[in-house]
Amino acid sequence: MGPFSRAIATFLDYEPEMYAGVPDGAKVIVHLFEVYENDKAAHELASYLGANVWDFNTHALDPWRADLDSLRMLDDGDDALVRQFTALRAANFRFFFRISPP
Repeated sequence: MGPFSRAIATFLDYEPEMYAGVPDGAKVIVHLFEVYENDKAAHELASYLGANVWDFNTHALDPWRADLDSLRMLDDGDDALVRQFTALRAANFRFFFRISPP
């Protein structure tokens, strides 16, 4: 979740033209990683982001603690999600860990 700007429009959930009427600074929410309850990937992702799946006190993330090299390996070395994450981090977004129920 963070402030909208044209500079980050390509890193958001919808096509950039969908944000044509959105003023700079408007709060927007972006979905980055998809993991499910008790899935091995959920535990791996949590650890790479500095969180623990079942310790809700760790779910408000410090994005500067993220292990970017390990995050890249989640997508077999494709760094698209890491580029998105770092662009939003640089734009002062706040990050939260949340698992999806099965």
